[in-house]
Amino acid sequence: MQLENQENDEITPSKEDDSKENAIQDHYIIDPELLKLLQRELDLETVDNESDPQKRMVYEEVYAKSITNRRSSAVTDEIKSLRRELRLNSLITNTESLFTLPRTFTRRSARFELPMSKSSLSELTSLDYLKLHVYITNKSHLIYNEVFKIHIDPELNETRLLPSSKIITALEQVMGRSFTQIEQQEVSELIDLKEKSHVDFRTWCGICAMCERLLAVNFAQKYLSTEEDPCHEVELVDFSLLDKRLKNINVDPRLDKMLRKIRDT
Repeated sequence: MQLENQENDEITPSKEDDSKENAIQDHYIIDPELLKLLQRELDLETVDNESDPQKRMVYEEVYAKSITNRRSSAVTDEIKSLRRELRLNSLITNTESLFTLPRTFTRRSARFELPMSKSSLSELTSLDYLKLHVYITNKSHLIYNEVFKIHIDPELNETRLLPSSKIITALEQVMGRSFTQIEQQEVSELIDLKEKSHVDFRTWCGICAMCERLLAVNFAQKYLSTEEDPCHEVELVDFSLLDKRLKNINVDPRLDKMLRKIRDT
């Protein structure tokens, strides 16, 4: 989903810490001064919003290494650029303002993939799948993050987690209006809202992408056909083999239903 043109007491490290830091430097070839800068400036929001897997892995290790209490809102230049492009600002903190932003929906805002191992499908819940196998564009990351920040559990301090009890309310803000009872039922048939007490940002992004893909027909001013708005080629290839991948394995009923709906939408 995209918006339509609306817009982070140092302590002496131990020898063990030094060895870990050196390992990160050796493995990722990060200049020591750059590493120190990252530790000072990196925050969890920036880590969550990094879509490049290799960069994210580095960010996660650097963030975990740091012991400072980061409370600034440092973001990457790319995210700042997107904020300017979409004219988003920190004042968007309530349901009413989010509902007034016009939405356009496209299948290319997210890419759904199947795991390489057929057997691993039998080990996933629908929430597991949405966390591990859905890839989001940066513009979608931005609006998902704006809504996520509104509903983060304030009692969890530096851990960015969304209470499952707030998922429907937050989804309504992403989609642009309140859900009907039927739409709420559709979501609950695909993901178990009681499976986890909280969801992390990556899972949240997958949930949003799933709702946009499957419910856009109810929300879009103009819903485009698959010919006019095709999904990613990788997704097309993966899901053309869905029946074969699901054959002779036991898959979570919600996940089975969700995957088939994604293929057919």
